Amino acid sequence: MHRIVVTHFHNRIIVAYLLDDKAVELQLFTDNPYPVGTIFSGMVSKNLPSISASFVDIAPGLTGFLQNCDHKCGELIPVQLVKEGTKEKAPKVSDALSVTGKFAVVYAKSGAIRASSKLDPDIKKTLLASVKEALGKQNRAVILRTNAASADIEDIVSEIRELSAKLEHIEKHAHTRTKSVLYSPGSEWAHYLAGMYTDHMDEIITDDPALFEEIRRIFPDEVCGRDQIRLTLYEDHAYPLVNLCSLEKHLKEAMNKRVWLDSGAFLVIEKTEALISIDVNSGRSGGKADKEETFFAVNLEAAQEIARQIRLRNLSGIIMIDFINMGKGSHQSELLSALKQALKGDPVKTQVHGMTSLGLVEMTRMKGRKTLYEQSGSVSDDETLSGDERRI
Repeated sequence: MHRIVVTHFHNRIIVAYLLDDKAVELQLFTDNPYPVGTIFSGMVSKNLPSISASFVDIAPGLTGFLQNCDHKCGELIPVQLVKEGTKEKAPKVSDALSVTGKFAVVYAKSGAIRASSKLDPDIKKTLLASVKEALGKQNRAVILRTNAASADIEDIVSEIRELSAKLEHIEKHAHTRTKSVLYSPGSEWAHYLAGMYTDHMDEIITDDPALFEEIRRIFPDEVCGRDQIRLTLYEDHAYPLVNLCSLEKHLKEAMNKRVWLDSGAFLVIEKTEALISIDVNSGRSGGKADKEETFFAVNLEAAQEIARQIRLRNLSGIIMIDFINMGKGSHQSELLSALKQALKGDPVKTQVHGMTSLGLVEMTRMKGRKTLYEQSGSVSDDETLSGDERRI
């Protein structure tokens, strides 16, 4: 069963994607007045010619870092928040504006209509042809999202026109108000939920009436009826939804450095400044006569779990995987193919680059929201995490 759970969790909102009661995605959201995607009318406050960058004042007490720009100090420019700031780095902004809907992303620049690389090539070809024909002349660049595959063409076209109108409004007021919000995507959790790939989804459940009404606006009755998604307001106050779906347990497991596999082997996942390292250990799975076949089987099992853990923990950047050494070249090829196949379900762009001369598998995953560990950083130790559970 594919289920999305939306509820309150330690003064936050958690969005959990569960597949047969096993966590696939966990995202924590705070009440952020400026979520990623917010567009500001900012003022350039400082230029850094040596690196072709600038600092832009976007809100009272908030300055963004803008790369690859050519603007004068004091100039008013519209910029969009693309990455949250950290203690060490200012939030990252871009002057390439876009607005995102459930089915499409529309850009302020001119360009062609393209589709997500995650879509099946045949579906992509048919979808693009249908949208282009229905939309007619379109000056703005558009990318169709994976959710568009199961949507009516009329709904996709209607959303693209609505997003284009929002961009026109933004452009009209971009240079009239200093350090003000021109566009907000709304509640960050709701924006995230709207963008989730809901094909094959069976149920979206929450125990909060206000959250339920917001979800109904994102997924109206006609959409749920067509996609056969059940919206449920859970009302058993004697047994909270957090407990019913074991959300605290899922979160703690997703913070552990060590992940046990059914075979008795285990993964060790560690984050460094430069990359994520994942080590596959045979653990209690060894001792069998044919070690080559045993290690191959363990590595295949590990590949499936690694793909889940990367998505679950929202790991990104460079990821190095140290599988158990195998002698057969055919086993190495099959393992890489199995890992690539397992990663296909990840909505975030990932790429397996191959095996290094040291036998390490090198892959990358596009950066987006903070890692799950970073999202949970302000939850105190005694509330959720302790010991090794806080390492990642």
